[in-house]
Amino acid sequence: MVNKKISYRPEIDGLRAVAVISVLIFHLNPEILPGGFLGVDIFFTISGFLITSIIYDDILKGHFSFKNFFRKRILRLVPPSVFVVFATIFCGFYLLGPSSLYLLIKSAISSLAMSANIFFWKILGLNYFAPESETLPLLHFWSLAIEEQFYFFWPPVLFILSKYFNKRIFLYAFLLIFLSVALSFVLTSQNSELAYFMPFTRAYQLLIGCLVGIYSVQKGKIYINDVLLDLVFLILVSSFFWMNKTFSFPGLWALIPTLLTSILLIANEGRSISTRFLKFKSVVFIGLTSYSLYLWHWPVISLFKIKFGEVKNIQYIIVLFIIIILTLFSYYFIEKKTRYIDISFNKSLLFNVVPLLIVVLFLFPSIKAKNLNFISKNKNLTYGVDRYTSDATVCHDLSKISNNDCVYPKGDNPDVLMWGDSNSAHYVGFVKKISLREGKAFRNISESACAPLLSRLEEIVKNKDLSRCKKFATAIEMIKDKYPVHIISGQWATYYKSPGFEQSLRETFKRFKDKKVYIMSQIPFLKIDRDCEISRLIGENIKCKTTNKSYASYIRSHSYLANLLVKSVVKDFKNISFVDLTNYFCDKKVCSVFNDKILKGIPLYYDRSHLNNFGSAALGESFVKTKVFFK
Repeated sequence: MVNKKISYRPEIDGLRAVAVISVLIFHLNPEILPGGFLGVDIFFTISGFLITSIIYDDILKGHFSFKNFFRKRILRLVPPSVFVVFATIFCGFYLLGPSSLYLLIKSAISSLAMSANIFFWKILGLNYFAPESETLPLLHFWSLAIEEQFYFFWPPVLFILSKYFNKRIFLYAFLLIFLSVALSFVLTSQNSELAYFMPFTRAYQLLIGCLVGIYSVQKGKIYINDVLLDLVFLILVSSFFWMNKTFSFPGLWALIPTLLTSILLIANEGRSISTRFLKFKSVVFIGLTSYSLYLWHWPVISLFKIKFGEVKNIQYIIVLFIIIILTLFSYYFIEKKTRYIDISFNKSLLFNVVPLLIVVLFLFPSIKAKNLNFISKNKNLTYGVDRYTSDATVCHDLSKISNNDCVYPKGDNPDVLMWGDSNSAHYVGFVKKISLREGKAFRNISESACAPLLSRLEEIVKNKDLSRCKKFATAIEMIKDKYPVHIISGQWATYYKSPGFEQSLRETFKRFKDKKVYIMSQIPFLKIDRDCEISRLIGENIKCKTTNKSYASYIRSHSYLANLLVKSVVKDFKNISFVDLTNYFCDKKVCSVFNDKILKGIPLYYDRSHLNNFGSAALGESFVKTKVFFK
């Protein structure tokens, strides 16, 4: 075995530049670069490669020290990240409402404790691509947490393999990669949120980089034809354009950027166009500052959106200017100043422990108390503008399908079944008002992200939701004949472009030919800053990013077009009625989350696509004054 000398490779910093720029563009405007989030996958692979190359070389030469490894990692990663966390908290005091600030502090603790990925999955149940992710300034720490957790796992494993199983090290590395890929594939199809944020489903991306790192130390680089290398780079960059958030990720799809990156890492330098591009001084410089750039870009973008709404026109220049200034400051005055400090491992731990203690012992208790005081003083208001599931009557879970709490009025024998996805759940307050007025008891049951359809679900819902949604459809099929009346609601805009949607809608409607069915319209997608609106309602003089949408824009939107399609299908069934509530949100000029005629000064929405408790009830109260629902 020949141990190849590890030397600086500027093209790797060039790859880092490509990765961080793709992430930056994606977060500024995902429509420009829909697959820009793949930059994180490139980072994972590069990280596995570099760390393993250094560790493995040191182990073979007898120089490796766990303490020294972790000391270097702490000095490399922690000081810049701590600075960003505290700067974000400082800005949060001025820009966020009590509940959002409290959430920021909790995410700061998880970020400093290297567990942000677990926090955003377990505590928030967050989908990385969900609209509400834009209001989480420290969300990007999830990927740093995965790398940090990997550092606790891989060095001991590599040390043991190198010392006792070095001749079979590739075999064992392949085995670990296979296990992680298999786990990622299975979990992505069953629970994509869990798979997206967990280290064991992401480990193979780092491990493939590790495998390439081991090979490079043992045997050096592999000769790859320049044209082929350029093709690999072109495919990698093109994936930013043709891959997007609808792909089941990470699963097997993450293998694409991972394998392509690993090829670029193991290849000879050659004279390929891609290699020369990656070695440009300006590209390399961006790569050198990529860590600080990654740390700063998302808090700036997120806080800007929280304060001012979507980034538009000249605002892109302003946001980029702020990010660049903070990146350069962080790189020159923090990252470069602290990275090579000559201190012991024990002293380096202070960079981690002290900031965490400050947040946990001083900031967290005071902000938690402030948030609890806020909720206590404004209990009715915070409930009113909260999401539908805070209403005990709402049964947003298939397991509650026979629960008596799902019936309103309680104790009555319902002849109406209300079902669908979360857009059914948010109409419960509306139907409760109608139920009281018209004397109709109803049972409600809903399941998140499940199209209210009974056929062709594999063509319509996401793979990760398919099994759960099929169970929901089967349950509805089994009980539907017990109820002569059905109220069906769905976020039609999410499903209507699927190839089998219209046919499934017709097939579903045919199964209710002897029932009376009411199809609820989908509300317009509108932006609301809920925490800001609460603060405004209690008297704070602040401007919220809640925005109206012109009616001209609305009639080109997915929610309008989806309603139009559903309404056209409903016309072919005499027993089915389409209940269109669009006029409560839109006039001929504008659509708004506010309607002072039915709820003065208080938004009707909880988030961009759901009503809040006040809004749903107010809609019902207004409806029954002039109309009859059950005809």
